[in-house]
Amino acid sequence: MCCVPESGVLTNPVGPYQDGEDRCIAGSGHPGVPCGRGSAGAGDAGEAAAGPCARGPAGAGETLAYLCGRWRVDRDLVDHLSGRTGHLTGEAGFLPVPFCHVAAPSPGSPLPARPVAVTALRYAERGQLRFGEHTGPARRSLLYVAGPELVEVRFGDGRAFHDLDLSAGGWHAEHRCGDDVYLVSYHVLGDDGYREHWAVTGPGKSYEIRTQMRRLPGGAALPPAPG
Repeated sequence: MCCVPESGVLTNPVGPYQDGEDRCIAGSGHPGVPCGRGSAGAGDAGEAAAGPCARGPAGAGETLAYLCGRWRVDRDLVDHLSGRTGHLTGEAGFLPVPFCHVAAPSPGSPLPARPVAVTALRYAERGQLRFGEHTGPARRSLLYVAGPELVEVRFGDGRAFHDLDLSAGGWHAEHRCGDDVYLVSYHVLGDDGYREHWAVTGPGKSYEIRTQMRRLPGGAALPPAPG
């Protein structure tokens, strides 16, 4: 949910630092799959995008247009059970990728399920994580897919995570994983920055993650759509 250390699992890992935490929710139906990577290296933070950012449908397109580009990441982590704290500094890119959504046919339809290309950004993050006594490289990957009205935030393998709409300057969402509850809030600070706050509770876990995102030079969002 937060960062996965390059080396795998931390000693006595907690919540967001476990390699494979993203596997805890099984999606219903086919979650969608990336159609391809575009140009080489397009999935890595800080590298050139695979192509120009597309707006997608009204509503979701405004959020994707804002996010598209390169960002600096500063993240504070607090585990309320162990008392350990941590910090990550790094860079991230929201980069366009082809994405296929597989829509199931209507009941009784003779037509098979077929993939449909939709607008999507792959979020790729790399940084240096310090958590308790651990220090090392960390990475994170998500998909931001244009839905009919909202952006569908998905795990790296395409499974559903939560919805997102930044057009009003903020957003709140919830994700459940068994008995664990993940609450997230977003706050847009302007053209070049936003904040993200996660509060996670459940049996054996209680932690918070606060992230400040600042747009890097040359990582400008799309200009406003013509009226």
